[in-house]
Amino acid sequence: SPVRSVRRLGRQPGVQVVGGVDDVGTELQRIDVSVAPLRIARGIQNKVLEAMAAAKPVVLTSKAAAGIGAEDGRDYLVHDTPAAIAGAVRDLLADPSARQRIGDSARRFVAKHHRWDEQMDQYELLVIGARDRSTPARKIHLKLPVLQAANPYRTTTTPVRADFVK
Repeated sequence: SPVRSVRRLGRQPGVQVVGGVDDVGTELQRIDVSVAPLRIARGIQNKVLEAMAAAKPVVLTSKAAAGIGAEDGRDYLVHDTPAAIAGAVRDLLADPSARQRIGDSARRFVAKHHRWDEQMDQYELLVIGARDRSTPARKIHLKLPVLQAANPYRTTTTPVRADFVK
């Protein structure tokens, strides 16, 4: 369940706090813009990658963008003040072509740079160590989420959906 301050956002006209959801992919298809105004973030933010993989434009802080490696202004929009974040969201909501352009670029970026097969190769080298690639690798059985826009994996994040009235 979202914290009290987030639940209070649901009192504002046009804002609906959803809480936990069974299928993040369904929720992502219902939004126009994803916002990740994180002030503290460690590691790559899967919630950002999920939105990008779903071809949604993302407005995020530099903390949330750290480690993703995408290009500000092309793959997402990075802003660190509440006023700048709100302005970027407002601009995207008013410009469907910008939403489409940034969302499409975000999806291409994730498909190219955050594929599980490539990530697993790096993980294998880290865990098993460098080995002769001509010999078969030992099997590593892990239950890992698959990042796909058509079927994003479930997370424990609490999405907040805002339905803006035009």
